[in-house]
Amino acid sequence: MHQRCCLDISTSGMEAIRSTPLGRGLNFVAKMPQITRKMHGMREFLSNTPILSPRGYSQLSPFHLSRAHRFGFFSFARGDAMKRIVLASICAVGFVGSAIAADLGPAVKAPPMARPACAQFGGWYVGANVGYGYLQHNFQDRDFLAGSIDTGLPRSTQDSNSGVNGGVQAGYNYQTGCTLFGVEADWSWSDTNARSFNSDGDGPVGAVGVDTSTISSRMRWFGTVRARSGVIVDNVLIYATGGFAYANFARSYSIFEDAPATTSTFTWNNTRWGWTAGVGTEWAFAPNWSLKSEVLYMRFEKDTATATGFGAPGAGLLGAAYRLESQNEAWISRIGVNYRF
Repeated sequence: MHQRCCLDISTSGMEAIRSTPLGRGLNFVAKMPQITRKMHGMREFLSNTPILSPRGYSQLSPFHLSRAHRFGFFSFARGDAMKRIVLASICAVGFVGSAIAADLGPAVKAPPMARPACAQFGGWYVGANVGYGYLQHNFQDRDFLAGSIDTGLPRSTQDSNSGVNGGVQAGYNYQTGCTLFGVEADWSWSDTNARSFNSDGDGPVGAVGVDTSTISSRMRWFGTVRARSGVIVDNVLIYATGGFAYANFARSYSIFEDAPATTSTFTWNNTRWGWTAGVGTEWAFAPNWSLKSEVLYMRFEKDTATATGFGAPGAGLLGAAYRLESQNEAWISRIGVNYRF
């Protein structure tokens, strides 16, 4: 007595099984009877051929018979052997296909490319610099002191000159990723003197009978306290900077009277505050060492000095006060080296 065992599987469960490689293999095996029937039809077709039919097989010569055995033509005359070969081939194909499908698996997305690393500029640093500067001096004789000698002398001038500068700097950088924020203070010596010679128009400067005036503003030293912000590309920092500036100026105003030959000179010295802004780059060429290049613009507040008249034959009325107004601005280009620790 045979008992039939049934397995109750829900529709959703069957769909889940069919979607797996094992389910696809079982589905393929389930179709094997249909494939076998088709193979039987092919066998019947081949049996009608004069060579491969059983009757033709028995009529083959010994030579042809040996060749048929070698190439397996006799299997078509033996149905059971043919069936076993076909079934074994179908099963092999099914299992190989299932294994390949299982090995392929779902597509895996490639991980994102890592962001390239950049040099480190963070921390404290000190350094030195050297450069070249351009200084401009805007001067105005507000009460026209020079007019007491000759009204042909200028009342206001704009003088400029260039010179070298050099100094030291120190600062701190905070770096997050490839972005940098920092603060820097520097101090530099300078020997840039904006100076001009002016005449009353009666002849060239230095000629007999010509009254002249000489105006000078020399920037003796300067410094800045600035914030810096920039980005790092590979090992190069590109930044913008801005903040406070201060400088010390030595100024003089000389007026020459040709008859009688008399020179009246007024001098004053003061330190002025201002603002600065600029851009720069810094290259990390070795561990803890970097080379910088920087361009700064500085503008300083106006200052007014008071000169007291000498009386004749000098400039101005004796004891009178005369206002002399000055305002300076400068452009600085420099290179430097920093050491981080």
